Amino acid sequence: MGFDGKILARATDALSQRIAAHERDLDSRAQTLESRFPRLHEIDLQLRRSVIRAINSALSAGEDAAVRVREQQMKNQALQQERASILEQNGYPPTFLDREPLCVRCADTGYTKEGMCACLRALYREEQMQELRYTTGMSPVRFSDVDFSLFSTQKTGSSRISPQENMRYIAHVCQSFLKDRGAHGNLFFSGPTGTGKTFLAACLAYSAAEQDVFVVYETAGRLLAKYEDLRFHREDESAKNDLSRCENCDLLLLDDLGLEVTTSVSNAALYQLLNTRMTAGKSCVCITNQPFEELRRRYPAQILSRLEGGFEPLRFFGEDIRKNRHVNFY
Repeated sequence: MGFDGKILARATDALSQRIAAHERDLDSRAQTLESRFPRLHEIDLQLRRSVIRAINSALSAGEDAAVRVREQQMKNQALQQERASILEQNGYPPTFLDREPLCVRCADTGYTKEGMCACLRALYREEQMQELRYTTGMSPVRFSDVDFSLFSTQKTGSSRISPQENMRYIAHVCQSFLKDRGAHGNLFFSGPTGTGKTFLAACLAYSAAEQDVFVVYETAGRLLAKYEDLRFHREDESAKNDLSRCENCDLLLLDDLGLEVTTSVSNAALYQLLNTRMTAGKSCVCITNQPFEELRRRYPAQILSRLEGGFEPLRFFGEDIRKNRHVNFY
């Protein structure tokens, strides 16, 4: 699994801001206590100067260099002990003025020898969630938030299962789709408005983000419009980066398919997007409220071939649950 460069940059900036705030807090502590206890200021100056003396001793030639370094270390230890004693005598922890990093695992670099540190990964996950709040228009939701009671238990027409049973089945498929800390395959959500497609897609997106999957949620209209814009503004780096994210992310959720303005350029872009991702083995979820007859009318054979042959269809049906929530609106 990869990382989203745009979100990683924001997470790295957030880490830098936290470190800077931590440094300001340490400086404020030192200034407050050193004004009350001048000896602490003297100790701090001596410790700072000792760093230069230790370096000079280590670099100096001669057999006594190691002895002088050891002597300086002993002086530093004595100063640190004196500082700790002053702090303890006045009711402060002995380490209150130590310049410790926020994260001892990575020393505030964001990375360890194993890779990205947990501190930066947590900030990355927060930024990923914030990005999904913007693109989905929803606060974080999980599969446990699906209220199956909103869906009818009555079978209608030729259906062998009720809308509620169908929703439970689709939720199970989506959870299996994210097993082993990654997305596997392609899903095609279709059905009328208000049958839970976008909500379940948002559950999928947020759950993927929690597993550190590089996930992007976008509408077909916004995404394909960027391809159109880039055709006339080839130097638009922002559009290039956005399209690269959609083409290369681990999981792309493409909502409102079939509602975009259809042109030869948009169809070529959609084909390029689907073909690039399928060739690379990248997972995709397409969501539409258009009947497949309309998609057949709208899209050329190359696109239909990939949708029909490369995606697992999941059909949503039932009454509009939004209406069920507001039965007394009128």
